[in-house]
Amino acid sequence: MSQCHVLSFPGAKDMWRAYSDMREANYKNSDKYFHARGNYDAAQRGPGGVWAAEVI
Repeated sequence: MSQCHVLSFPGAKDMWRAYSDMREANYKNSDKYFHARGNYDAAQRGPGGVWAAEVI
């Protein structure tokens, strides 16, 4: 699946933004924070976002 196709799911952009922010921050052991933030943001998008948060 291409990146553009994956980002079309509700909430997937939230997960991608959190991942990009984590890479940019480059803080040791910060992955749990950014993963939780991405999940929370994605879940706020409704059932599709909840699905993306669970799958990604």
